[in-house]
Amino acid sequence: MCELLQLVSHLNIIEGKSNFCMTIQGGESSNASKLLQDYTQVIQDITFHEENKLVDQEFPEDCSAFKIQQLLEDLTEPEVLKFLSVLGQELLECLYWRHGALRYMYCHTLHQRKYWIKKICML
Repeated sequence: MCELLQLVSHLNIIEGKSNFCMTIQGGESSNASKLLQDYTQVIQDITFHEENKLVDQEFPEDCSAFKIQQLLEDLTEPEVLKFLSVLGQELLECLYWRHGALRYMYCHTLHQRKYWIKKICML
């Protein structure tokens, strides 16, 4: 069920991006701003959900680096699109915060794992 919701969210992102691009080409900037804000909010929600899954799994070594890279690319996309429309200070700040939170949790978990391994080796 959770994977189905994730798929629907991703499809909504693609649809929103398509609508955004068509709106920009048509010159409707106020509608484009709203679409970009909605698109950015969906990306934040999805990356938050994905980060929590990684935290719960303690950032599995086999896939974490790839998944982190994907999430950071997803978070960067609205920053690229912001030049076409105005995101608003609050939403842009949230994007930067999500970048930092994701990196922090990944590094924190890796550090804890190394500490735990050292502690076990000392026993």
